[in-house]
Order: sequence, then C-alpha cells, then structure tokens
Amino acid sequence: MPSKASEIAAKMQDQIRRGILAPGQRLVEADLISEFGVSRSSLREAMKRLSEAGLIISRHNFGSRVRQLTRENICSIYQAREALEGMAARLAAQRITPSSRNELKGLLSRLKAHSKAGEIEAYLAANTEFHDMIIRISQNDEIGELIEKLTTPIVRLQFRTLINRSIIRQSNDEHEVIAKAIMRKDGDAAEQAIRHHIQGGLALVQSMPDQHFAIEPEAQA
Repeated sequence: MPSKASEIAAKMQDQIRRGILAPGQRLVEADLISEFGVSRSSLREAMKRLSEAGLIISRHNFGSRVRQLTRENICSIYQAREALEGMAARLAAQRITPSSRNELKGLLSRLKAHSKAGEIEAYLAANTEFHDMIIRISQNDEIGELIEKLTTPIVRLQFRTLINRSIIRQSNDEHEVIAKAIMRKDGDAAEQAIRHHIQGGLALVQSMPDQHFAIEPEAQA
C-alpha cells in the first residue's frame, strides 16, 4: 500500500501535469496541508520526492515553487533530446518490423486527422505517442529512460500557450517526413529529419518573451 507521502506526491504531480499547479507557482505549505488533509512531515516528504524528480524547487528562505525553466535549461534539454532522439530514429529505421510499420502508419493517420480538425489536445497526446513509438521501435530502453527524464511535464506546460493550429500542421508535416524515412529504413534521413524537427521546436520556444522563463540563477542571488 502506498505511503501518504507517495499518494500526495502522485496527486501533486498530476496537478502539475494538468497545469493546476503552474510553472513558477509558489507552493504554500499551510494551504497544501489543508487541501490534502495530511501532516507536515508527510507533505515535506512528498515535496522532497517532487524536488528530486525535478518538478519543484525548494530553497531556504525562498520557499518552494513549481519548477520553471530558464532559457539555458531549455536549450540544454533540447540539445540532449536532439542527440538522443536522433539516435533513436536511426535505430528505429534499422529495426522496424512489419507490425510496427503498421502501427506507425495508423498513428500518422490519427495525427493527420487531429491536425486537420484543429484538435490541439488530442494532437498533443498523439504527438507524445509518436515520439514514444519511435523509441519503442528503436528497441533501446536506455535511450527511452534518458529521454523520459528530460521531458518532464514542466517542459510541456511552460510553453503550452505556443501551440496553435498552424504549429500543429507544421509539426504533422515533419512527423510524416520522419516516419517515412523510418519506414523505408533510411537511418541517415530519419536522424536528420527528427533533429530538424527538434531544432525547430527549440527555435520556437526561444522566440518567446522573457516572462515565459525563470530568472537566471545568478540574477536571483
């Protein structure tokens, strides 16, 4: 049976994922104790776990907040994703099977339908599934674990307002290029296509005004 701290951590993580607890939001201990009906020690243990997972930041005399990423954080995450997902796409092209090819085709059809209908939330869910499927086809669990650590809910939530119908149409076009390269077993083209896709995402995020980013650590001192 999960401990109280585990239950609270899971609930708070879900609230972060759904944007109820927003990036940069201050976490008031008294309010959370009242909301969850738990002891201070259980809450603090839960928040320690969330801090270790990179979802919140706690500082002495500063309190706790939902983590908000700096421009430097974002750049580093996207650079790491580019390298890891590039290798995953190359491996997927080498290791794709007839059954996984059919799965990929089906997912492309769903992505296209969501894009055409302007169904942003459904598209974003299928987008996550697309990137996960490439990792699964690559048959490299280590790459998958590393990417999972990089793509915390904070990364997606902090820039959710960027997404519009034009963006998802462009994203869908890029997904088709990636998938077609994988399905024809062209590792070079698959890696190049997904790197281009991730570079475009970084450029879009970096174009956002400063208020969408955390203050650089040096500026907080």
